[in-house]
Amino acid sequence: MDIEENQPLNESDAANYKAAKEMMEPETREIQLPYELNYRCVRAFRKEKEPAAKIAQRIKHIIGWRDDNKMDESLKKHYTYEKEFHAAWPCRIYGRDELNHLVIAERVCDLNIESLLSLPEDDVLKLRAQTMEVLEHLKLTSDGPHRYKQVYILDLEGLSYGKHFSSTVKEKLKIVFKVVEFNYVESLWKLFIINASSLFQIVWKVVREWVDDRTKAKIEVLGKNVEENLSVLIKNKVPIESIPDWLGGKSKGTPVIDHLSQIIETKNNNNNNNTT
Repeated sequence: MDIEENQPLNESDAANYKAAKEMMEPETREIQLPYELNYRCVRAFRKEKEPAAKIAQRIKHIIGWRDDNKMDESLKKHYTYEKEFHAAWPCRIYGRDELNHLVIAERVCDLNIESLLSLPEDDVLKLRAQTMEVLEHLKLTSDGPHRYKQVYILDLEGLSYGKHFSSTVKEKLKIVFKVVEFNYVESLWKLFIINASSLFQIVWKVVREWVDDRTKAKIEVLGKNVEENLSVLIKNKVPIESIPDWLGGKSKGTPVIDHLSQIIETKNNNNNNNTT
């Protein structure tokens, strides 16, 4: 199945990209960001007014952000608080869908808010960005069809409005999510929100009217019926082998931190081999 992720820019997008590059400084206009982020920015803003200006602005921002935070070095070393962060905010990779998108999941019940808030804010931002780098790296190192988007499963079981929606938590996490959303555009193929309470589903029916149709089409809000949830995932081309075992699937998943350690070890070994 040919989808946009493995296609060149169409004529309109190519024209917008050319116009955007003309708005950029000579030293930045030819920079190719990793993970096809240049093209992803083009596609993200294609329906905006004055898309070229927004494309140029976002690409320049991402270049600066990656340079400031040395993101190209983030998969070559372990960071301070790495184990504490991943224990407090675990993310697991469960496989790939039938289109070869990475399937990842996070569970509210596994989120340790107290431990997360005890970590320095800058380190939380850096470690969450490193998590994204792991996902981006794995997407592009697959043997299957090229994909830069992911299937994301969010389990709301254990969600407490008092605990997870306090002003402190909202402010801290809002910054993290903004940084990720801003610098890893066009990452989402499909979002499945699982174990949504009746209240959440009511709120979502109101909120979804404010969401653009393109984003809305990517989101499925599901309740607590295991068989129904399993059926929806399978209908959306997530095979049983890539569905978490806690959702009735067959995958136990692998923690992102395990993938991170393997990537760092491989890169270091390759560097050592190149210097001998």
